[in-house]
Amino acid sequence: MTPHKVVFRKAAQADLRAIFLYVLEKSGSSETTMNYVQRIQRKCGEIGFAPLAHVERPDIWPGLRMAVFERRIVILYVVQNETIRITNILSGSRDYEALIRTTRSSPPP
Repeated sequence: MTPHKVVFRKAAQADLRAIFLYVLEKSGSSETTMNYVQRIQRKCGEIGFAPLAHVERPDIWPGLRMAVFERRIVILYVVQNETIRITNILSGSRDYEALIRTTRSSPPP
């Protein structure tokens, strides 16, 4: 089975940068930080193999799905044809539901 193509929306790229900077500040180790961000990126890539396996969240946005990474990170995405669009990558401690709902004027993808 060929996996779906996984692409990152600009907001998701910005989220990854913010996570990188936060982990780097807290850990003080670029190696630890790179390892952590690479694991998140791998998880995003794995979504392409089973895009419908994760929780659907139509209450936040139609077609939005949510994958959880290591109980700390929420990966939000939509499936469009053969493409997975990673819309946001957020800390689970943030009120990601409210954050997404406040930007409902334009769709996540």
